[in-house]
Amino acid sequence: MTLARAGLLVAVVAVVGCGGGGRGEAIGSDDSDVTSCATGATVQGVDVSKWDGTINWTSVKSAGNAFAFIRVSDGLNSPDSYFASNWASAKTAGLYRGVYQYFEANEDATAQANLVLSNLKGDLGELPAVVDVEVTDGESAATIRAAVNTWSAVITKGMGRAPIIYVSPGFWPSVGGAGETDGLWVANWGVSCPSLPSAWSSWQFLAVLGHGEGERHQRRGGPQPIQRLARPARGLRERRRGRRRQQQREQREQRKQQRERKQQREQWKQQRRQ
Repeated sequence: MTLARAGLLVAVVAVVGCGGGGRGEAIGSDDSDVTSCATGATVQGVDVSKWDGTINWTSVKSAGNAFAFIRVSDGLNSPDSYFASNWASAKTAGLYRGVYQYFEANEDATAQANLVLSNLKGDLGELPAVVDVEVTDGESAATIRAAVNTWSAVITKGMGRAPIIYVSPGFWPSVGGAGETDGLWVANWGVSCPSLPSAWSSWQFLAVLGHGEGERHQRRGGPQPIQRLARPARGLRERRRGRRRQQQREQREQRKQQRERKQQREQWKQQRRQ
């Protein structure tokens, strides 16, 4: 998702993909791919990284964008220096936010996922996290698929919801496998009916064009579906409520113990006076 790939993102409700034209990214398709068109309303958004420089998020929102995917790092050793400011400013501007990470197949998948979680600092955003899969780093398809699955499992546990995979139809054979359960953000630029990697039958996000402040994309389904997608996962809400209830129980127990100690001190003082 470098500046050279910056473009429009369109949102839809079944599968997803990050920008086009990056290193190693094969946009083409193979014989097993299917084509899927958006049927109905779409909403626009962007994805951004440090390559886009300082962004006027108020202008991004005013331009009709509803959401933004924001890069946190390129693997383990190249953190995005603009992530923290972009993450906070996009929230202030009123956009739905999702974090994405450029995935390095030859680096530890668990460590990469934990880097995402640690940089969020408890602010998980409103949209699912995205793993941007574009390069093999010399690894086999089976190794990459296992690594992506590991990344997905760590993110799902840490965020309470499944992530989205950004991949192009032409690159998916380098990852391999069918029956993918995570969402899809499809990199198939300049079309309204993208070809899909063989593991999916529909898409949620589509990379549309490559200029402006960040990549432009679409989400399928219009405003209401993206609002539903932006709601915290039920499991995450329940865990948060559970933690609050546990904290409240602990606070009540502490107050009770303080009262009991105070009563014991008063009793001891009275006994001393007698």
